[in-house]
Amino acid sequence: MSNQEEKFEAANKFQDTVYEYFAKEWGWNLVHHTSLENQFEKGENAQGIEIKHDQKFEDGSSKNVYISVKRTYAYKDEVASGIMKEHNKRFFVIGGKHKFYIFALKDLRNYYLNDKPYLTGGFRSKGGGQEWGFLLNEKQCAELAFEIFDKQLTII
Repeated sequence: MSNQEEKFEAANKFQDTVYEYFAKEWGWNLVHHTSLENQFEKGENAQGIEIKHDQKFEDGSSKNVYISVKRTYAYKDEVASGIMKEHNKRFFVIGGKHKFYIFALKDLRNYYLNDKPYLTGGFRSKGGGQEWGFLLNEKQCAELAFEIFDKQLTII
């Protein structure tokens, strides 16, 4: 399996973990939009929960989570991305299978627009696209998130 395939598989497993969490803890069975067109237009699922797997956070190489806000391209104008992309999102979930944060999307947007955090480059696509976003440390996440799943705490 290639590195890219491993990342994709890890992201899918994380999404499954989040879906199971919402079913068990909230009683919500999330309805996933499977076509790319629906995902771009309507979001990942019918309930408006955007799910992002932060690989560096999960593997422990970073204590921060990366929140995407825009994407730039060499061949077209900047476009909104991540938390600033418009569709049905109400909640934003980010982290890894052992710990993730659930934010109200409006709280993350307000933080970005009002506090104006430093933007750093993220994922680069083969076509020259560049993701831009900001980092939130664990303390900031704890202050902004309204719910935190921490597998370590559930074992105790």
